[in-house]
Amino acid sequence: MPCDTPGHCTRAITSVRPVCRHPCRTAVRNLERAGVPRSAAMKMIGHTTEAVYRRYAIVSESDLHEATLTLAAVELGKVQGKVVAVSG
Repeated sequence: MPCDTPGHCTRAITSVRPVCRHPCRTAVRNLERAGVPRSAAMKMIGHTTEAVYRRYAIVSESDLHEATLTLAAVELGKVQGKVVAVSG
């Protein structure tokens, strides 16, 4: 069932409450940002292939910036306020 079918993303909409015209894209972005594993997100949305899921998983400049900051924090040994061992 393609995402353009009315009511297709109802399961995801109830948990992420999108406010734009395309609920699948908003649901996928919210799930990605929340760190939900892709396999679980695909089941929630109803996508059966990676290709369809990736079409809705849009990466913005702010997403890339946040990923860079996260990587830098890991390199410094700090993840969510905890110190972790960094080998190197």
